[in-house]
Amino acid sequence: MYPDAELARLELHKSTLRLRIAIRRLEISIAAKEVERPIAWLDRVLAFWRKISPLAKFAAVPAVLLARRVLLKRTGIFGTLLRWGPAIFSAGKVFGKMRSQNQTG
Repeated sequence: MYPDAELARLELHKSTLRLRIAIRRLEISIAAKEVERPIAWLDRVLAFWRKISPLAKFAAVPAVLLARRVLLKRTGIFGTLLRWGPAIFSAGKVFGKMRSQNQTG
């Protein structure tokens, strides 16, 4: 049905194709290991966070209050702005909203 030369050509093509597939599989496995490294690191970080999360939540409030006291005490005018800035900004938003409601109605 097929001449020997055609069968030999097909066998060579098949062997070449199998070799290319094997090389590609090796390249993909190497690339997957490179991608896996940061994901494994992130997984370890998340596992560690789950272990310390209750303690971290409990300790966060005193740590923030202490940091705020230390940072705002030494900053002078910048500390004053940090302390009163959010309140002033909120008041400005409220007055702006009230003003826009008075102008439309």
